[in-house]
Amino acid sequence: MIKVGFVKLENYPENIEVEGKMVAPTWQFAHKGDACADIYAAKLTILDVNDTKVIPTGVKLEIPEGYEVVIRPRSGMTKKGLFTQIGTIDSNYKGEIGVSLHNASGMKKIIQRGERIGQVAIRKTEDVSFVVMDESELTDSERGDKGFGSTGK
Repeated sequence: MIKVGFVKLENYPENIEVEGKMVAPTWQFAHKGDACADIYAAKLTILDVNDTKVIPTGVKLEIPEGYEVVIRPRSGMTKKGLFTQIGTIDSNYKGEIGVSLHNASGMKKIIQRGERIGQVAIRKTEDVSFVVMDESELTDSERGDKGFGSTGK
């Protein structure tokens, strides 16, 4: 099992009220086999129409070398017109995690402190080196240079 260190900062949303209950949100997988864990807003944020803001989470991570954390949208928010921007957190980043959120809902939205604002997935990375080559060295493929809607779907 891969362990990712989790540091709660002063602004971490401890003891917030959700549906009439006091809770302390934690980054964890809701069910065995889940690919992502929910992440939470550390402060109340107002998003005007077509506004994009980076929302702090109150968390720093110790990500093992050879891994990345990927921030992903939550389907429930997307359905409401709030789009979490996909992002990568490299293992050498040691600052507070922020989540870029865009409001395309057509109305002002208030993100509450402690509200789920995205998901994180932990992914293995590979050491890669880029090598300059001549175009004639590229291998042939059925797809070739067809892109951006070339499948007609």
